[in-house]
Amino acid sequence: MLRQREILFFSLLFFFGLLQAATPDAEKQKLLEELIGNRKSQVQSNKPKQTLSARHITAAERAKKKRDYVRSLQHFNRAIAEPGSRDDLKRAYYGKAHLYRLMQLPEQAKLNEQMAEKINQ
Repeated sequence: MLRQREILFFSLLFFFGLLQAATPDAEKQKLLEELIGNRKSQVQSNKPKQTLSARHITAAERAKKKRDYVRSLQHFNRAIAEPGSRDDLKRAYYGKAHLYRLMQLPEQAKLNEQMAEKINQ
């Protein structure tokens, strides 16, 4: 409740032009962003950028939870085809193996687990 009152107070000061002389530019900009709600720059800077293969793995996991196995398999295959880190490649192969186990295809699951283990070596 106190924070809302502070925001209201500063918004009124800003509106009537009293805040311009009282604060430096950086502080004014911060208050303006807080009042307007423009936090995209801070949110984007806090998140590390994901590689394309990592995004495909995330999409595959989401599709797997929804039991959309075809789409999940497509995303895992795209993650494997994309250049990325070794960890992403291992995650894709292990995720694909788990997906095959869910689909009752143990031979394909075993092949993908073996591919993931080769990456470990």
